Amino acid sequence: MSSYEYLKPEEYKKNYINNNGIIDKEKITSAYNFAVETRKLEIELFWQRSNLFWGFVAASFTGYFALLALTDKKPELITLITILGWFVSIVWYLVCRGSKYWQENWEMHIDLLEDEISGPIMDNFIEDDAVLMFKIFREEFLDIVMLYSFKKEEFDGIVSVTIANPKISQVLQSMYQSGLPKEYADTIIGDAVQNTLSKRQKVTSSMIEEANRLLLEDSAVA
Repeated sequence: MSSYEYLKPEEYKKNYINNNGIIDKEKITSAYNFAVETRKLEIELFWQRSNLFWGFVAASFTGYFALLALTDKKPELITLITILGWFVSIVWYLVCRGSKYWQENWEMHIDLLEDEISGPIMDNFIEDDAVLMFKIFREEFLDIVMLYSFKKEEFDGIVSVTIANPKISQVLQSMYQSGLPKEYADTIIGDAVQNTLSKRQKVTSSMIEEANRLLLEDSAVA
């Protein structure tokens, strides 16, 4: 079984110094490319797993309401489906936490390796501060965005103006300089979420009346 070792940034980079005391460009480039591709794979697997669990949850909802609509209700089946839906949701949450851990792991590798490949993206503060700011930003992103149920297109749109913002280095610098990085991140991410929600179709009184009418018709038929 492989053992894991936690290293400080300066200790980590020693793994890429050759016998002459010089950074091994080929070795560090290979490691950087591997980290980038593996992070990409982790994101793809996250969506694949989420789609799978969402299918189970949707099936549970469908079965639950289908049983409720029956004249001869079956409480034991309703209870079973409720427990199943709860269990799947818990497992989904744990899988998401695991995906987050490994995605952060490979992003940390990228943060530590990219200086020798593409140059530092942070100009006004040290790398450790940049890593810390990005970690805070990512955690706040997950805490806020996961409170809502977004379509993939909506989620991608929020990511593009927050985590994947081309000017993320400037955002992290401003976070650091604000002295209140958590609150700063909350504001940016919250604005992106509210902007996305504002583009959704509004529920009108006529839509509510139509829904009530359909419910009454269904009840009358039952």
